[in-house]
Amino acid sequence: MGRKTIWLNPPLEILLKGLKQKHQEGNFSRYLGNIAERYSLLMEDTYSSIPELNQNEQVLLNTILNKNRTITIELLKDMTKIIELSANGSAEDRTTLKNKFEPLCVLERIAVIEKYEKY
Repeated sequence: MGRKTIWLNPPLEILLKGLKQKHQEGNFSRYLGNIAERYSLLMEDTYSSIPELNQNEQVLLNTILNKNRTITIELLKDMTKIIELSANGSAEDRTTLKNKFEPLCVLERIAVIEKYEKY
């Protein structure tokens, strides 16, 4: 496979800076590949413990995510409150989705987003 050019968004710039500080910037591609592989393993293992979302819940989740394009730890931790306060979807759909998110840890919330987010 030939070389590819990628855009270094802020998280990737931080990663590259850390590798440069360790004098390992030549290993960026391998390191990024390792991170992607580990992330894939985490998601694969976590998908079995997340709830299924119906079509209305998926639409509501994507509406919320589209308004908050950057997934931050604050968004993940406040997801139930954000769902509850959303002006979108029916009250029943918001309550059901909120109840599905409440017991989830941050990793499980990321897995739900990964599974259902539409770009």
